[in-house]
Amino acid sequence: MKLAKLLSLATTLCMAVLTLGLAMLWYERLQMPYESSGQYFDAASGVTYSDGAVLGYAALAMVCCIGTALSTWRMIRVWRG
Repeated sequence: MKLAKLLSLATTLCMAVLTLGLAMLWYERLQMPYESSGQYFDAASGVTYSDGAVLGYAALAMVCCIGTALSTWRMIRVWRG
């Protein structure tokens, strides 16, 4: 296999894993029972979460999803030669 093929495959896989991880993080934060002030306090860990981060995680997941699509498109072009 050529180096370009391996790099394109590795890039696509890394982008897919990153997209999946950010999407899962977004979904977890979306399901938290936020108070009316937009805060969620986790007593077990002592961490306060803000509902504003949900939008940020969604935006990062979408950017990575677009990156994954572009990387997949590029990988297909490289593999076809």
